[in-house]
Amino acid sequence: EHGHVGEIQVVIEGHIPCSQAYRQNTRLRAQQLFAELGVWDTELNSGVLLYLNLCERTVEIIFDRGIRSATTEQIWQQICKSIVEQLQQKQYQKAVVTGVQQIGEVMSRFYDENMPDQLNELGNAPIIIN
Repeated sequence: EHGHVGEIQVVIEGHIPCSQAYRQNTRLRAQQLFAELGVWDTELNSGVLLYLNLCERTVEIIFDRGIRSATTEQIWQQICKSIVEQLQQKQYQKAVVTGVQQIGEVMSRFYDENMPDQLNELGNAPIIIN
């Protein structure tokens, strides 16, 4: 999260809990975690959730309303595709790191470079959900 004021939260989940799997796909699960973890609640509406579901082998990116108006869905889909390709090659750490870097690049283009760095509003460590 250097060079931009965006807040990126990484969540890696083994599988969607059985109690939710029948009524919730990975996109809905990512949206749920975006809300539950307060990723939406950043001062500049600059929160981004990078969600990886290992069982489903899917990646979702949920971004806050402050970013939505200045980016396209294609940008985020391309980042997801890149992460999935690296996961398929069993380059797990590289996939996550590269994904965060790519999100950071989008954020640095979106937010004014001259904006002062904000306090870290979300934790930097990935959240692992078994």
